Amino acid sequence: MTPQPSRWEDLLGEAFQIIDAVNREADILTGWTFGGGTAMMLQIDHRESHDVDLFLDDPQLMLYVEAAVAEMLFDIGTATYSGDGRGHLKVDLIPANRTV
Repeated sequence: MTPQPSRWEDLLGEAFQIIDAVNREADILTGWTFGGGTAMMLQIDHRESHDVDLFLDDPQLMLYVEAAVAEMLFDIGTATYSGDGRGHLKVDLIPANRTV
C-alpha cells in the first residue's frame, strides 16, 4: 500500500467547520484543546500525522457535536472502515476534563 500524504490541515479545517456548526445557534463550544499525534508532530516533529484530535472540556457538548455532524456535508468525503485503518482520514472530538 502506497503511503498517503498527510492531510491534517484539511482535517483541522473540517474540525473548525464542526465547531462553527455547533456554535451557529449559541457560542457554546469554546473550551477545546488541540492534542494527540498531530499536536506532537507540530511541537516536536514526532511523526507524520493523518488525523486530528480535539479534546472538549465539557462531555455534555458531545450531544451538540453529534447533532451538528449529522447535518453536515464535509469537503473531504467519508470513508468506509475496513482493513487495518491506515489510509483513513479521521477527526476525533474527545470529551476530556482538563487535568492541568
